Amino acid sequence: MLKIIKNNPKKIFNLFVWLLILAILFLFNFNHYLSADEGVTLNGAWSLYQGLHIYRDFFAFIPPASFYFILCFWKIFGPSFLVAKLVSIFTIFLGAIGIYKISQKISSSKYLMLVPFLFIAIMSGSWAAINHNTFNLVAMIWALFFTIKSLDHKNRLDIIWAGLLGGLSLLFLQQKGAALLGAITLSFIIFYWQGKNKIYLQNLLKFCVTAIIPISILLLWPVKTILYDLFIFPFIGYKNANQYPLDILIVATSIWLLLLLFFAVKKERSKNIWLLIIVQLFLLATSYALPDIAHVSQIMFPASILLFVVIERTLTKSKNNQLKLLLITLIITSLLSLTILSLAFYNKFSLDSFIYKNELIEKIKAYCPNKYLYVGPFLPNLYFETGKIMATPYDTLISTQFTDQQFNEAKNFMIKNQPSCAVLVYPSYLERFHHNPNNPVEFYIRDNYQKIWDNNGAVIYKY
Repeated sequence: MLKIIKNNPKKIFNLFVWLLILAILFLFNFNHYLSADEGVTLNGAWSLYQGLHIYRDFFAFIPPASFYFILCFWKIFGPSFLVAKLVSIFTIFLGAIGIYKISQKISSSKYLMLVPFLFIAIMSGSWAAINHNTFNLVAMIWALFFTIKSLDHKNRLDIIWAGLLGGLSLLFLQQKGAALLGAITLSFIIFYWQGKNKIYLQNLLKFCVTAIIPISILLLWPVKTILYDLFIFPFIGYKNANQYPLDILIVATSIWLLLLLFFAVKKERSKNIWLLIIVQLFLLATSYALPDIAHVSQIMFPASILLFVVIERTLTKSKNNQLKLLLITLIITSLLSLTILSLAFYNKFSLDSFIYKNELIEKIKAYCPNKYLYVGPFLPNLYFETGKIMATPYDTLISTQFTDQQFNEAKNFMIKNQPSCAVLVYPSYLERFHHNPNNPVEFYIRDNYQKIWDNNGAVIYKY
């Protein structure tokens, strides 16, 4: 095998890029910060590991798949941050492979390896690896791959796999999973309308039926609970808590419009390309609720593939080989430079942060003997990191997102469980949520608990 690779420059190049992609993923995620975004997934899995029941013992406004995904590996290897981080990194790597497989269905260029490299190098700097968004992303990528593969009508199982993975993506994140299912459904309807070929309707039926199979797992819980927790609550409260400027989303949408214009002018006939365009539009719509760089960049994988196609076709028309080589060199150099700049900007690579020592965690372990702990408004990592159990059903309580009824319910659980400590943390990023500390829970803490430690916006109160 090594001899075959040695005599094949293309395979050597591909192997180099795959190793580089894996190295970049480890560099971007070689850390152990108290990331609240990672904390949501960690605490959900930790609560399940402690025997609590989701949607009954504790509240969650995202579907259960990410919690159970991490839980499965913890059951095998034991609950640890390292296990969760490694599983997440290799899951994202699997997503990069999926992007490459999709690209192979769109183009036969020898530089296809640049597509997953582009995606990982530029866009992963702000990601939270242990997160429902990244798991949802990988499920969507592979669902889209099998959908595209099904368009050649060679393997009847392709559309089955597409449906199963599409349904699974919704179990990781409801709005993006639903957007993907909607985009694929619309695409098949358009393809049928264009050629009146009944196979598209047949495949659409198979896709919808198989997608329902994983989604039906949600019926294990009361329908009323699922409807409120996963649909009504996020719709009402999520946008209120995430007041974020639309500039990044506007840039991303502009890129989509330029791609649409390019392929429309060229009178593109490839169904694969039009499927990517439709999917990208639907995914962009899901970013309106929280259009920050992390959430927008993750859903731009169809555009990254289409952008490569545009560049490739532009270069193919040029007869100047030296110009082609110069442009390719510039692209690769730019990607490497952007990767280095992204690492520097987000400051993610830190050996000190991976060999983890945190004064706040050490103080909680030293001063808080009770198994229960309250942490608010938004740092759910602390339950997992300290080995404590939530004193209330809520791992986060943000005033602009949660209702007065939920705050009062949390207060009653505080009175019932009497956690030995309550921790209030007000990091700088909390400002964009416009959280109001004058709420029933924090009033109760300040009235009944004594402040014993205060450092850089983190306060420990003891009962």
